[in-house]
Amino acid sequence: MKQKLKNYTGDDEIVTFQDIAHLKEEDTDNRMNTGYKPLDDIIKGFREGQMITITAPTGSGKTAFCLELTIRFKNLNPLWFSFEDSAPELVDKFVSIGEEPPYALTPKYITNKNVDWIEERVVEAIGKYGTKVVFIDHLHHIVSMTSNHRYDLVVGDTVRKIRGIAQKWGVCIFLVAHIKHINVEHEPKISDIRDASFIAQESDSVIVIWRVVEDTNEGINITDKAKISVQKNRKGGRLGYMYLMFKNNRYYEMDYIHKN
Repeated sequence: MKQKLKNYTGDDEIVTFQDIAHLKEEDTDNRMNTGYKPLDDIIKGFREGQMITITAPTGSGKTAFCLELTIRFKNLNPLWFSFEDSAPELVDKFVSIGEEPPYALTPKYITNKNVDWIEERVVEAIGKYGTKVVFIDHLHHIVSMTSNHRYDLVVGDTVRKIRGIAQKWGVCIFLVAHIKHINVEHEPKISDIRDASFIAQESDSVIVIWRVVEDTNEGINITDKAKISVQKNRKGGRLGYMYLMFKNNRYYEMDYIHKN
């Protein structure tokens, strides 16, 4: 065996740390930047094989943020699985404000919601269009529940399989997950994600969105200012946050001036 493996080459061959450092330098060229400079500085670019969890309280703009990323990743032929809002409903959000819908791919009809079906469609999109980015909105629509399994274990298994798709097929998957019911005054954390321990454990990065609130004479007001917080960042980069302006279901840089 020693003689046989002496000249072995392959993905799992033994290499030096210096070889790994060289591979990391090459990997920099393939990173996916959003164009939001503060976020790109924190994340240091999304990468193939990653699973990124995006979460926020209900109505805070999780889907809208994913659509912004879709616009910015249009050259990567993004694929959408929209289980909460149908594809026509997503398109209508842009048409209603007089904007062209972003370029994206999606199944003509949602005929299934299990992970195996999702993987087949991902491979189809890669084969036909060279897709590199996938959005799944959202996790709790595809978690199958049976009487013979604990729900938390099913969630963990589902998330693990989704991350496996990203790694196996070399795509970056953005997975939307819901948050537990919390007070709007409370800025959400990773621990507030529904089934947090299983989801955060498998995620390469976790991005939490919070619409900033202010205390007025009339009570608590949810503002148009959105805090985009990177609360887990496994591969490079760091933790941190940025602010965006949320107007007409779109996210803009903070110097954006909204005109009626």
